[in-house]
Amino acid sequence: MGSRSALLISSSEFQDTALARLAAPHNDVESLAEVLSDPAIGNFGKIKKLVNQPSYVVREAIAKFFSDKKRDDLALLYFSGHGVRDDLNGKLYLTAPDTNRNRLRATGIAARDIQEEMDESRSRRIVLILDCCHSGAFAAGSKNGGIGSSVGTGEAFKGMGYGRVVLTASDALQCAWEDDKVEGAPICSVFTKFLVEGLRTGKADLLQNGKITVDELYDYVYGQIMQLDSDKRQTPGKWSYQQEGEFVLARNQNVKPRPLPKEIQAAVDSPLAEVRLAAVNTLEQLLNSPEQGLARAASDALQNLSDDDSRKVSAAAANVISAFNGTQTRKSASDRPTNKAVEKNQHVSSDHSERKRKSEKLHSVVTENENYKAKSTTVPDAEASVPQKRQTKKTGLCIFVSGLLVACLGVLIYANFAEYRDKAFCTAVEGDANSIAAAIADYFAIPSTVTVGPTPFIVGPNAGKVNGIEFPALSEGNTGKVNEKNDPLIISISVSDASGRCPMEYQKENSGWNNGEGFGVYIKTME
Repeated sequence: MGSRSALLISSSEFQDTALARLAAPHNDVESLAEVLSDPAIGNFGKIKKLVNQPSYVVREAIAKFFSDKKRDDLALLYFSGHGVRDDLNGKLYLTAPDTNRNRLRATGIAARDIQEEMDESRSRRIVLILDCCHSGAFAAGSKNGGIGSSVGTGEAFKGMGYGRVVLTASDALQCAWEDDKVEGAPICSVFTKFLVEGLRTGKADLLQNGKITVDELYDYVYGQIMQLDSDKRQTPGKWSYQQEGEFVLARNQNVKPRPLPKEIQAAVDSPLAEVRLAAVNTLEQLLNSPEQGLARAASDALQNLSDDDSRKVSAAAANVISAFNGTQTRKSASDRPTNKAVEKNQHVSSDHSERKRKSEKLHSVVTENENYKAKSTTVPDAEASVPQKRQTKKTGLCIFVSGLLVACLGVLIYANFAEYRDKAFCTAVEGDANSIAAAIADYFAIPSTVTVGPTPFIVGPNAGKVNGIEFPALSEGNTGKVNEKNDPLIISISVSDASGRCPMEYQKENSGWNNGEGFGVYIKTME
């Protein structure tokens, strides 16, 4: 897992009087830094802020920021301020306090320079966010266009690199120059406002899986801005270049619970305490599910069961919750309130009462026998032995049926969870194969590269450099095999399932799997 770092830059005050002073950039940087640095949300380990720094300081900071990154590191560069376009050549520049629109090459931060720094970075997870009012350094009506025309952000930051996403508040000119002054007030803060809101509240987690990707964040911000009045909104833009997989920017702590599997929900709602107790063990495993909605549902179910009318069930659920939260607190059965006390204080919910009613109905044989014995205290032992024998048989039958029901439900619950869990081993193998393929693709991007070297060779679980190619670590102890075929026209990659737990049914239904021998992909390197 790579590091997570961000460089946040804002420019709001300018020596050139033709550049309008901006009120929002400083606040934008502070609010974004707060949410990115929050361990529960962005969890970015290193964040550097540059506020109203000279252009040479900004250029040096950007170069240093991208130069020390590794392949899996997530690098986020954010800029809030003016973006200007040169009237003569149409090139895009970001501004600093010392930027002079008549000497942009010397005093501005060229988009091309930023593009080249990103190209030379080893990181394959780069996110560039521009909250700019592209005022454009040209007179109104000049050949480079007016309000509403594109400034070419997509081409300006495309470059030759892999794994890059660019988000902008707008790609169009929002302001124009007239008599050496900015015409129109720059609207540069709404974009960042919704960025921060989407991350902080978790509303940008559109899939409700506990993760906020850069694509989800853009979709959320775009939707929010499009709801504004037409005279107050910009049109955000997004460009992706050679993106490999998801770029997860934050975690959603407010994810909504999703429904539990039917078998597990049936066990949670069962009138039999033994079945509910079995459900506690299954819910404990679901707490660590990668699907945060499912984990949340399991947590909610355990909270309800911790107030169960069965002391054994409530104690088990409370212990699971305590252990999951990392505490050592354990409640003994004697500390828990009795059924009567719970009923007296109205702490038993309606669903618990319903389960109790059903349970009493199932065990009515026991109740009837106890009533019988209470009324027959004067009956001789010889005469009382007959109903006692009947009761023994009925009680034994009830216990047998209950036990059989518990066993059947337990099998259904475990089978459902096991199938869900084991498929994760399949996707891990497929992900490893694609990671190896991506590393080889990067290697062939180097000029004069025509072969991966002597083959076949093995990519071990801990990976590292093999034949001069940097491979990422694989998951679950898996190993990969790389081979060249047909005079290096084709490179085959196969990854074995070290766990042996990827279901054969899954392998048969999904292409790329080879009869239990692993998953393979191919790369065509030359024509």
